[in-house]
Amino acid sequence: IKPTPGLIKLNLAKEEDRIILRQSIEQFYLEVAPQNTLFAKPRCVYGWIFSPLKIDMLARDMGGVAIQQNNESTELLRYYDPAVLPVLLNIFSDNQKNMLVKFLYFWLYINSDRQLIIEKNPRNISRHTIFNCIISEQQWRQIGWIESRNQTLARYHFFHPQYTILENQADTIILKAFENAERKGYKNKNDLSEYAYYSLIIHPQFIDHDIISQVIKQNDNRSLV
Repeated sequence: IKPTPGLIKLNLAKEEDRIILRQSIEQFYLEVAPQNTLFAKPRCVYGWIFSPLKIDMLARDMGGVAIQQNNESTELLRYYDPAVLPVLLNIFSDNQKNMLVKFLYFWLYINSDRQLIIEKNPRNISRHTIFNCIISEQQWRQIGWIESRNQTLARYHFFHPQYTILENQADTIILKAFENAERKGYKNKNDLSEYAYYSLIIHPQFIDHDIISQVIKQNDNRSLV
């Protein structure tokens, strides 16, 4: 399999296709280990889609949605990546979410907690005629945080293997932490990750503690790290 986005059609009535399905699940379960994200190791990620569309139509529609406009530029929206999709679903409106799933019945993937997640399409299956999700400037800013989000979550999982905050709960804390960090003047990706990490392991308002506030004042205009 080439290291590019692609679709593989599986007929589960065939033994060889069942082997491919099983191997993809086993490999992705290993690839989702936090150290792979934390140390930026190349990895293969998989999702499993149930759709009534023929594979060429499905590829065309998914490819169309992946190309989005950001002001005057064209951006690749990697929503097909399980490291991106869960965050997008928290950022997008219901109508925007529907754009991602309107051509399928179910979309399955393994999240960072190594849990199987099933995204369902609650509406009728339909072909895309319009691919523009109309992503706002604020949403593009939040999408720009996804890399820092993944690093924060991987660091949390790696150093706290007995963690109790699940991915969907962590996302709420992390995205809010990024907003608070930018409001306090932190823009650097490392600073955003640091702010969010301590929001997870200590408290979302950790930075307001007297000791930390004093240290920040003594080191004015320096990075949070």
